[in-house]
Amino acid sequence: VELQKKQAQLSTKEKDLEELVQRDRNNTEQLQHLRNENSQLILSLTEQKEHQRKLELIVEKLKQQEATSRKKQQELKDENLELSRKLNDSKIEFNFLKRAKNR
Repeated sequence: VELQKKQAQLSTKEKDLEELVQRDRNNTEQLQHLRNENSQLILSLTEQKEHQRKLELIVEKLKQQEATSRKKQQELKDENLELSRKLNDSKIEFNFLKRAKNR
C-alpha cells in the first residue's frame, strides 16, 4: 500500500514536471516570437524615421524653392511695372511728336 502511494505520488510529480516543462517550452516559444516581432517593429520604426527624415528634407527644399519662386515673381512684377511705365511714357512722347509733326 505504501509503495503504491509513493508510486502514485511519483506519477503525479512526473506529470506536474512534464506540464512545467511544456509550459516552459511554450513560454520560450512565445518569448522568441515576441522578440522576433519586436525586431520587426524596430526595423519598421527605423524605416519610418528614415522616410520621415527624407520627407522633411523634401519639405525644406520645397520651401526654399517656393521662396525663390516668390522672389523671382516679385522681380518679374517689378520689371513688368517698369516696362509698363516706359511704354506709357513712350506713348505720351509718340503722341506729342505726332501732334508736333502735324502742326
